[in-house]
Amino acid sequence: MRYQTYGTGTSGPSLSADVSGFGSFQLVDMVLQAVTSGKTLNWEIGEGGSIESKPQWSNGRIYFGACDKNFYCLTEKGQELWRFATKGPICGNATVAGGAVYFGSYDNILYALDLEGNLLWKFGTTGKIFSKPLVVDDMICFGSQDKNLYAVNSDGEKQWAFRTKGPVSSGPAYGNGVIYFGSYDYNLYAVDENGGLLWTFPTKGEIIMWVSYQDGVVYFSSFDKNLYAVDAGNGQLIWKYPTNSPQDNGQLVTKDAVYLGGRDGVMHAVSLEGSRLWTFTTNEWVGIGSDIGSGLLFFGSADNNLYAVKAKTGHLEWKFNTRSLVVGTPTVAGEKIIFGGWDGNLYALSMDGNVLWKFHTSISTPAPFHIDNPYEVKDTFKVTWQQEAASEKEDRYASKGSSMGEGLSLYGTGDVGYAGSRKEYVGKKKGYR
Repeated sequence: MRYQTYGTGTSGPSLSADVSGFGSFQLVDMVLQAVTSGKTLNWEIGEGGSIESKPQWSNGRIYFGACDKNFYCLTEKGQELWRFATKGPICGNATVAGGAVYFGSYDNILYALDLEGNLLWKFGTTGKIFSKPLVVDDMICFGSQDKNLYAVNSDGEKQWAFRTKGPVSSGPAYGNGVIYFGSYDYNLYAVDENGGLLWTFPTKGEIIMWVSYQDGVVYFSSFDKNLYAVDAGNGQLIWKYPTNSPQDNGQLVTKDAVYLGGRDGVMHAVSLEGSRLWTFTTNEWVGIGSDIGSGLLFFGSADNNLYAVKAKTGHLEWKFNTRSLVVGTPTVAGEKIIFGGWDGNLYALSMDGNVLWKFHTSISTPAPFHIDNPYEVKDTFKVTWQQEAASEKEDRYASKGSSMGEGLSLYGTGDVGYAGSRKEYVGKKKGYR
């Protein structure tokens, strides 16, 4: 199935995307609004089996959280060792360090577990936590929707909090005694290890995803459509690289390039001097982040594929279709690529794109996107969708590697809204923050 939207406001956005297997008015509605409204979905994801976080690979174990409110630990063969239940979806990335694993949940709590899944301590805030914890010696730093960057010690005791004027979903970076992070208030911040402000760098949009530090330079993207490189010492602009869409993705910085995907469906490879090396275009917006291994760059897309392209040239080597959105960051773990899908599966692929195993979380249905927020855009929208022949769909997804379609039946029952060959839905478009 495909849907297309026609905006009735001044901007008149239009979009078409494949939503095969997602027979829910809510999913189509919410994804549509997320892409066309220019707002972010970080805080608006509900309970479901979907995986948005990046799997963490450490000593032969895989750690990740899911929207079913559970944090999982698997063997390298995909067998569950343990799970830890929270009271909210776990959408952000975890950090494994010093014999512990740290992660935040949408229940407003940062958790510290030992490597066998036992609770060491938990630290509560007054907002949802998406930010990946930064661990530096005895200090754990992370952001919250309550507008603060927090620092706690290894016993979970609060050391300090630095307040901004907007939610902090950005994962902090660290270099030479300084912590760097972004906020929804459009600013990049540099603070010392005691939480004292050193400098700020203003942009014209929210800074949503993680910040990267390398060789005295801070790299980050903004919702103002730019990728930035800033001097870590004084906060002065070194260069900025413009893209065609708001940036709520995380950049990957290597010794050779910076890689960044966007809502326009384009993966950009940028030199460390700020010039374009190559671009690769998918059919929909590119997932949150990417990883690199064996000379290949791996990244997901909302066109349901995980892509493997040559890191130096952007040449497509293969793609793997999951029949669901791939929005999380893949992880290269030895000779495997591990990534989560919106269908609730954690996939492990070989380096040539063949499936090794998959692990399903505890809920069979995908996580919904909620619209319960005070921000409203006074536009209306119309969604239309058209049933496609199965053979056409299969041809469109032909690619090297296995295609995992067994789970489609999970989403096919009770899909009354898709029973006809063509239907319409008209409603009010609400913004996201």
